[in-house]
Amino acid sequence: MDYSKLTTDELVEIIVAEIGVPLPTYDYNDYRKYITVVPENISFGNGVKGIENADMHDTFREACMRIVYWYNENFK
Repeated sequence: MDYSKLTTDELVEIIVAEIGVPLPTYDYNDYRKYITVVPENISFGNGVKGIENADMHDTFREACMRIVYWYNENFK
């Protein structure tokens, strides 16, 4: 499937219904970019969970595409 042809709403639906990871969020303070969180970017040290290597994107759509492609590379 060519995910680049899907609308942003369709990408969000896949992320929410099928993948089940948080939607991208916008960092207003430091980076002023959209941040994606996929499990490989989360650290679990000393019982604390946090983003280890944030993926940052200029648009919400790019960030959604990152999540969908990550999922397809690792689970399909």
